[in-house]
Amino acid sequence: MRALFDASRLAQGLVDPRTRTGIYRYCDRIFEGLLRHRDVELRLCAPFALEATAKWFVERAPSGMPPLPHAPWQHRLSPPVVKLQEYINATIKDRRSSMRLSRRLGALGIAALRKPQERIDTETVKWTNIYHSAWFPIPSQINRARHLQPFLTVYDLVPIRMPELCLRGVPELFSRILKSARERTHFLTISHSTKDDLCEFLGIASERVTVTHLGADNKFFRGEQVHGEAVGGIIGNPEGPYILSVATLEPRKNLPMLVRAFARLVREEKIEDLSLVLVGGKGWAYDALFREASVDASIERRIVFTGFVPDDGLVALYRGALAFCYVPFYEGFGLPPLEAMQCGVPVVTSNTSSLPEVVGDAGLMVDPHDEDALCASLLDLYRNQSLREELSRRSLARAELFSWGKCVGETVKAYATSLEN
Repeated sequence: MRALFDASRLAQGLVDPRTRTGIYRYCDRIFEGLLRHRDVELRLCAPFALEATAKWFVERAPSGMPPLPHAPWQHRLSPPVVKLQEYINATIKDRRSSMRLSRRLGALGIAALRKPQERIDTETVKWTNIYHSAWFPIPSQINRARHLQPFLTVYDLVPIRMPELCLRGVPELFSRILKSARERTHFLTISHSTKDDLCEFLGIASERVTVTHLGADNKFFRGEQVHGEAVGGIIGNPEGPYILSVATLEPRKNLPMLVRAFARLVREEKIEDLSLVLVGGKGWAYDALFREASVDASIERRIVFTGFVPDDGLVALYRGALAFCYVPFYEGFGLPPLEAMQCGVPVVTSNTSSLPEVVGDAGLMVDPHDEDALCASLLDLYRNQSLREELSRRSLARAELFSWGKCVGETVKAYATSLEN
């Protein structure tokens, strides 16, 4: 199989590491997996963020990727990226070029979708028989090439089902992505929940959709439980147990309700030693969350906002947590609960969308609108060590069902099936 992968989305993570959340992780891991797969000859294109993606590729290649057989790195990038060596050298050496690049890509993801920056060269289009977009629209140039099979990954249908939970402009952007699909486009979804939504809300035939569950990175595994200095530098409160949540600070993640439930728990049960640690960068409309956290000064000092935390620190936070809580209104998959389960941490999560599909019987499920149920579940975990141990055991077993290797394998299988039909 000769696959052409649109790597444009990876450039955003280069400009702002805080954006290295779910979609970025998917693009990065799928790219690495396809690159290593024996049945796939892979090339990259970047029609929506060409310069930044080329820079990402050069910076990423030396440390994170295996050597490529028979060709230097840049030969595996399809033109016009192949022709960018002079630009790449200038970007690395010229600080002003890097600053201009950062400014230009400050709004990457919305502004860049207006139109492709570059055409994919004709020879590369002729060469490929699979085109995979993991976020951006499928270019009309690709849709006109009848000899190849286009793939489009869809993560969730929040912009259609719950547009009020989206940043302004995102529903329009998402609509543009979907409109780039044609009758022969095959969809990849990261959960059966998203597949069901795609078929129900857009009338897509089931046989045109393949589910490829995500995985958690291998760095998230059960190790020695740590607290003290290992997490004290992050949360500033190394003493006592804590409940952990990892999510971008935005309305869909339902964090104000988690704060209210935590406040009720410690106030009504007179718990003196428990904290709530909220990990995640600021998304949008997060003022209500900070207002909720500041209602009671005695509670506020026990709620820690860490901001973005790199993976190494995140692993320590997972391992040191008494429990992990994640109660969004809707999720296409939900990587944080899987990361927590892979670390053996008891999980409380929502009983909606894809989360039961991911967590199964390994966690406690609550309605994301039911504050009483969330408060009761957190109290059960705080008081009941045997329950925590049982959920930890189940979490480790459940997490083994998911891996990036399986995700890549199902993706390649979908490629092959499409070429046979």
